[in-house]
Amino acid sequence: MGRRLYLTVFESSTPLSKSYRYDEATGTIEKRASAQMSDGWATRRFIECGPFCTRALEILGQRLDGLSHLQAIGLGVMRDGVRRTPITTLGRLARMSGDSASSTLARSLQHFTFTAGPGLVLIDNDGGTGTMERLADICSPLRGMASLTRAAMSASIIHPGTGLTMPSAGEHVYAVIDDQRRTKEVLTLLHRACFAFGHGRIDLSKAGSFLQRSAVDVSVGSPERLIFEGRPMAEAPLVVRERPISLVAGTMLDADELAAWAEANHIERRYRDAVHALESDPELIERRRAVQAAHADELEERHRQAGMPSSEARRRARSTVQALSRTSLKTGVICLDPDDVFVTGDHSGVSYRTMLADPASWHGTIGFDPEEGEAYGHTTAIVYRGDHGGLVIHSQAHGGRTFMVDPPLSDVQLKALKDIRRAHARAVREGGHGLAALLQAVRAKPAALTRTIADRLVLTALKSGLPRTACVHVACASGCGADDARALVERLARRATIPRSLGEAHHETTG
Repeated sequence: MGRRLYLTVFESSTPLSKSYRYDEATGTIEKRASAQMSDGWATRRFIECGPFCTRALEILGQRLDGLSHLQAIGLGVMRDGVRRTPITTLGRLARMSGDSASSTLARSLQHFTFTAGPGLVLIDNDGGTGTMERLADICSPLRGMASLTRAAMSASIIHPGTGLTMPSAGEHVYAVIDDQRRTKEVLTLLHRACFAFGHGRIDLSKAGSFLQRSAVDVSVGSPERLIFEGRPMAEAPLVVRERPISLVAGTMLDADELAAWAEANHIERRYRDAVHALESDPELIERRRAVQAAHADELEERHRQAGMPSSEARRRARSTVQALSRTSLKTGVICLDPDDVFVTGDHSGVSYRTMLADPASWHGTIGFDPEEGEAYGHTTAIVYRGDHGGLVIHSQAHGGRTFMVDPPLSDVQLKALKDIRRAHARAVREGGHGLAALLQAVRAKPAALTRTIADRLVLTALKSGLPRTACVHVACASGCGADDARALVERLARRATIPRSLGEAHHETTG
């Protein structure tokens, strides 16, 4: 019996494709990205799929070839069976009312999901070709899997007079998975298998953070994510030719078989060992120190120009760089300083302190990655109003990550927090019990005050190594009710740098 494979076609009033022009002076082809969708339409489509997936992938390739520069696709579908609807940004949707609000959606996990059962999956390799050959060589469950490989968009651009082309740096591989809801799990597993078999590498971000790189980009495994497959825009004399594709016959990917293979081959352990070895390379560590120092100098100068005293500017800059300095094996929310600056999509810089004065008005703002700044895409990150009175920023950069900016503490709150932390640290140094010392320090302050800093106190407990059950006691001592205390600990535990695990729930991205 056949099965339908669903996808979403997005249509925008602005280009969703890259543009290319020929530079006469340098004799080279220049590429410019233009892929921001603020308004448009989303339409659900489907492809019939039989026991073998080859024909369905062939039809997918034909449909991708027919997309215009105003179109892109997503592999998720709109919730509640919606087939066609207007699309806008989260910020604009939050300001709508009446019929407009009820009939319009935003590209978020609130409105998009993967389907139960077979569905399309994308393996996005930004750094090379021969993706399926490499993955099938190390991962036996992928042998015999049907796949459609499309070269990067740049491969379709040519100067007809000189024959000049752009080197193709990557490719998209489409396949069919037996349960599309497990997309993130499968991509994570394949990424880790690359490292386990020696095909991963560690790069450095602008701030010196360790970044994992492989033939599999895990961040594309989210249902609301845009995939740019539309026709590129080329200025004369450049022309767009047919994009190279490769279709391999076979069957769908069995997620259970892949998971069993990973367990039998100890992929998780080998992945962690490989990453640790790469991050311990003396040459990489030395380069990292230089990058971190340069980034700290840049942040310090920015703070000085904003009127901050030199000593405080230096301290804030070093603190920000330190917050970003962690092994890539650990995940969780990255905390930013309120005086750091977010660069919006129109290249305007605004401090988080300004945003915190009115978080609702900045909800849904799109811009650059908080760490990489303007060196990355202008639609990479999106700002949300946090439920803690602060800001939450989701970024697609480097596989996807989440930043948080807490509202600044008052002088009274800050003094209470410092007193409690010092008392706790002193007791632990003198051999006291960590939990007992922290509870005693918390209870020595007025409950009305500790309730306002309960989240900071729970984070202190988590980062000191106390188990979550003990952290619940800290939250209760701070003035939280039992249910609120458990919820607070669970939420804040995701902010501590906790090692990743297969099947971990992914955070919201914007694509």
